[in-house]
Amino acid sequence: MGKSNYRYFLALLGTLMAAEVVLITLDIHLIIDGEAGPLGLYISLYVHLFTCTVVVVAVGKQLILHIYLRFRHQTAYEYLTSKRATLGISSPPDPATCTTAFKPCDKSDPQTASL
Repeated sequence: MGKSNYRYFLALLGTLMAAEVVLITLDIHLIIDGEAGPLGLYISLYVHLFTCTVVVVAVGKQLILHIYLRFRHQTAYEYLTSKRATLGISSPPDPATCTTAFKPCDKSDPQTASL
C-alpha cells in the first residue's frame, strides 16, 4: 500500500471498527434484555460477541498503529525496517539478489526456459 492509499486504508479500518462496535452493542442489548429467544441463539450471540471483540482488538491495534504512522509521516514498511535496525536485526535481503532453496529459472536450460 502506498502513501496515496493511506487515507482510504484508515477509512476502511475506521469503518470496520465502527461496524464491529455496533454489532457488539446489539449483541449485548439482546443478551441483557433477554430477547434472544432459545438457548441456541444465546450461544450464537455469545460466540458472535467473542468474535467481534477479537476483531475490534485486532483492528483497533492496527488503526492506532497506522494513525501513529500517519502523524509521523511514515509508511508501515519504513516503520518496520527502522524497527528491525533498532533491534539489531539485519535488513531483509534484496529480492533481486536473494537466493533461496528454490533455484531461479535458467533461461539457457531447456527444462526451465519456459517457466
